[in-house]
Amino acid sequence: MAVKAGAIEAVVEQIAPAVGAETIIIPFLNGMRHMDLLHARYPGHVIGGLIKIVAALDDQGGAVQMTSLAEVTIGSLPAGPPPSWVKHALDVAGLTVIEAAEVEQDLWEKWAFISAAGIVTCLFDNTVGNIREAGGLPYLESAIAESERVATAAGHEPREASQAQSRGILTEPGSAFTSSLFRDLSAGKTTEAEHILGDFAQRARVLGVSTPLLDLALVRIRAAEAARSAVAR
Repeated sequence: MAVKAGAIEAVVEQIAPAVGAETIIIPFLNGMRHMDLLHARYPGHVIGGLIKIVAALDDQGGAVQMTSLAEVTIGSLPAGPPPSWVKHALDVAGLTVIEAAEVEQDLWEKWAFISAAGIVTCLFDNTVGNIREAGGLPYLESAIAESERVATAAGHEPREASQAQSRGILTEPGSAFTSSLFRDLSAGKTTEAEHILGDFAQRARVLGVSTPLLDLALVRIRAAEAARSAVAR
């Protein structure tokens, strides 16, 4: 299952005729809301999955990989190894397949990273390198720390390697990195802002974690989407 967030509810129902006794559902989406929906609808059939890749579509609709990072991580929820055929099916050239004993931890770590990435690139409407060059390093670091506090409060404190990767990508001098959320917003496409940042903010409220930069980024994105909707009407 690899669809944009706006299609989740429809797809969860559309796949029902194909889900049999031995079916395994692997969602490759960001965030955690889809996991709640799938576990409720297909208990016992869902395993965790996430992809780490930086890519975009070109003007002809072709996929352009923007960095060498290309990893897919799978693991059962609750903990336990997925069937061996799952890894075999995903084992293709150019993609590293990882089996994780704690895939929920991996999901939260990625969610914290993409939330921080979405916050800074959408809030400042720019690349990481340009934001840093403009004196924005303290805000880049604050967004990372803010997102990691939410994950920690949820019981999934990012591990040292994850923290290092986030800081390496989101504070690199001269980096052309932008989030997919920012690229969709800039292109006037439907975004996953509510699924990624909105749900993250809602969980932060429940957990009692203050997220001022996240809240500002959401206002900026919602205002842009409201303006676009007004023009469309």
